[in-house]
Amino acid sequence: MNSQKLLELKTPMIYSYTILGTLFSIIEDKDMPWIYSNFTQIMYHEGWKMFIFEDQKNILDKCPFIQTEFNVLNENQKKEHPFIDIIIHTICEGNYIFLFLDWKYIFPNSIKKSFSHSTLISGYDNNKKIFYLSDNYDNGKFTTLQIDMKTVEKAFYSAWSETVKNIKESDDLANCIFLKTIIAFRRNEKVYTEFDMECFVAQLKSFISSETSYVFGEKNKKLYGYSSYNWIINDLLKGQFELGLKNYHFLYEHKYLMYKRLEYMVNKQMISSNHNYIERAAELSNDYLTIRNLHIKSQFTDKSRQQSIISDICKKIELSKEKEKILYEELIAELGRAKH
Repeated sequence: MNSQKLLELKTPMIYSYTILGTLFSIIEDKDMPWIYSNFTQIMYHEGWKMFIFEDQKNILDKCPFIQTEFNVLNENQKKEHPFIDIIIHTICEGNYIFLFLDWKYIFPNSIKKSFSHSTLISGYDNNKKIFYLSDNYDNGKFTTLQIDMKTVEKAFYSAWSETVKNIKESDDLANCIFLKTIIAFRRNEKVYTEFDMECFVAQLKSFISSETSYVFGEKNKKLYGYSSYNWIINDLLKGQFELGLKNYHFLYEHKYLMYKRLEYMVNKQMISSNHNYIERAAELSNDYLTIRNLHIKSQFTDKSRQQSIISDICKKIELSKEKEKILYEELIAELGRAKH
């Protein structure tokens, strides 16, 4: 067994959630057709109080080019198979690891209460007795830290019975299987994917109609797609401020990914270059980058000025959502003509 091993991680295109930073850190160009076929519809997760991609939950298990193994530990395994040995062996086999850790142990000087959060482990160094951990550690940015192995072990077992910030209190946290699960995964170099036009168009239509993209989804029980914008505007105007920075950054990443997707589709001649799709998507991405930055500015402004910034955010969202809807309707129409 090697005394050290560090698996490759790239700078992720998007990273607003650990699972997204994880996936986009390991994918290759050959994987992008599947990526661009998905991650189009958004929804508001009521339990987390955050916006997410509708298809991001359990995404490692859904990806056709990723092989996953799930190892759920119990008290007996905890005694028979030391955590540190399991992690080292798994990485030595060429697998990344996804699990939950209690940040109270990762940041003992700044976090005093338990906060269990999903984390990527991509390497180890037995000489230094450290694991390489990646998460949204740097004010929401996806970064990698070197953390003592024993500390990581304590953080994992602490997560078994401690709260996850966004889980409803009614849940039996001690019995949450995912907190006890070590997910080992690797890319399958032999799997190549193609762009799924039907899937993409279905998600675009669902976005505009504000409905789930899935046949068995919870229709009309959650916020989906286009209707989300009015809810955000109402939340701001009522002064409830339920949404934090992560949500505004996520909305920016949604538009940025659409920009990269349309750039790919034009380059592959799936759609015409005559309608300025790329330029319009880039403009939307910049709009939401501005909206995100205005939100940040509002958090550091006195109340007399804050209301003016909130008004600017609402106006910007109102204008941008109409541009986005028109863009998607034109895309659907063009792709429909091409199909027939």
